[in-house]
Amino acid sequence: MSAVQPCYEAAAYAVPLIGDTEAVQRRPRAAISSWVIQVLLVDDNEADAAIAHSILRRHPDVGSVVIMTSAEEALSKLAAGRLAPHLILLDIQMPRMDGFKFIEALDHIPDARDTPVVMLTTSRFERDVAEARRVRANGYIVKPDTIEEYRTRLDTVIKLVKSGQRG
Repeated sequence: MSAVQPCYEAAAYAVPLIGDTEAVQRRPRAAISSWVIQVLLVDDNEADAAIAHSILRRHPDVGSVVIMTSAEEALSKLAAGRLAPHLILLDIQMPRMDGFKFIEALDHIPDARDTPVVMLTTSRFERDVAEARRVRANGYIVKPDTIEEYRTRLDTVIKLVKSGQRG
């Protein structure tokens, strides 16, 4: 198993992936260079999801984006094999099941447990960054104030996933 540690800066700076070499249970997939990735976006806020979707659907390396507003429904479809994304972008604060519980449950789905998960949130709280580390999220991005900054952060994540690197 390859060992890569998530890279987190202060939550206020919003951090994409990839870092050092301490053990993390998720294994990187092989590089995806000649084809596009599939993204699962789990966010209960439809306006936030629409912004991320707008950026992602225009990205040349993204083939499709599935938006789910319920963590439970997303887990159900992943467990049933009805979704097989290359990347999961996940909000933290959602009703019934938050993003941290989602990752813990994802670890029990053999075909999905190695999928990179990046927290995509408005939370700048250190306790949320610490909890993301604890559940082994592959990255933590605070939703930026500008579309251009948002696009840059998502582009970084997509490039890292396509290259086979993960945090």
